[in-house]
Amino acid sequence: EFGIFTETELHSRYEILLETYSKIINIEGLTMVDMASKDILPAVNTYIAKLTATAAAKKGLNASLPCKMELSLIEKLSALEDKAYEQVGVLSEALTSAEGSGLELATYYKDVVITAMNELRATVDAIEVNTDASLWPYPQYGDLLFRI
Repeated sequence: EFGIFTETELHSRYEILLETYSKIINIEGLTMVDMASKDILPAVNTYIAKLTATAAAKKGLNASLPCKMELSLIEKLSALEDKAYEQVGVLSEALTSAEGSGLELATYYKDVVITAMNELRATVDAIEVNTDASLWPYPQYGDLLFRI
């Protein structure tokens, strides 16, 4: 009777798969919080500081020098940075609040944690395309597609 499982064996496999799913999503969520907190937010903050210094230097040199690009990017990236910072907090809280087991826990990870991860990912993607590539802490999509 190879390949045939008893009802008890099937239920055990089901529980193991649910537990594995929850553990993987937890690890991915924790990794995302770590990457955003330690690498991405500091990188965008550094770029905002550079843009601010450039705008201030232009105005210091000649008050009539335009710095529309710098001011626009400072405003855009500052708003995205704040949004990402808040989303990191939401994701971190969602991970901390995860409790239960089996289907209940797996459903929580699917509905709450993955939703928070997707929202943070969308914001970080918007930050990435507006941040100086030399400051970005990870290979960018173009690098992965065409340079590696």
